[in-house]
Amino acid sequence: RREVFEKIGLFDEEFDVCNDVELNHRIKAGGLKSFISPKLQVFLYPRATIQSLWRHMSRVGRGRFRFTQKHNIFSPLQWFAGAALLGLLVLAFLSLMSRPFFEVFRTIIAIYVLTVIGYSFYLYTREKRLSCLLYGPAVFVAIHFGLASGFLRALIDSLLKKRRPES
Repeated sequence: RREVFEKIGLFDEEFDVCNDVELNHRIKAGGLKSFISPKLQVFLYPRATIQSLWRHMSRVGRGRFRFTQKHNIFSPLQWFAGAALLGLLVLAFLSLMSRPFFEVFRTIIAIYVLTVIGYSFYLYTREKRLSCLLYGPAVFVAIHFGLASGFLRALIDSLLKKRRPES
């Protein structure tokens, strides 16, 4: 309804993704409710390639960071994704210099790979689609690491921006 937009404002055009999340947050913060109707139809077209999925998820990660910054929200899951990726990168570097770090790194990667393959297999058995098994691992990696890298990149950009003197 028009009254909703008059009260909370329109979509924030600064967000190229996550604008629905941001709008719903303002609706809730404004004391209003939003509902999902079973009559609505949403068409989601999957990304054509793993690379385009990665790029999209990276944009989503950056959008999620901007959302948390705009509304001063701490989102543990988003921060965990960025911290996990940063931790893996540091651990990968340290594993080049130390066998114990290599063992920890290898174990974490093995657990992740087995989890992703296991869940892909679960989806295959549930959906009876071979594509779940064949492409599932690559899709999960693109989603997880794309999102984390976008969030981390936005965090780093934000920190660098704060350190630069105003012109």
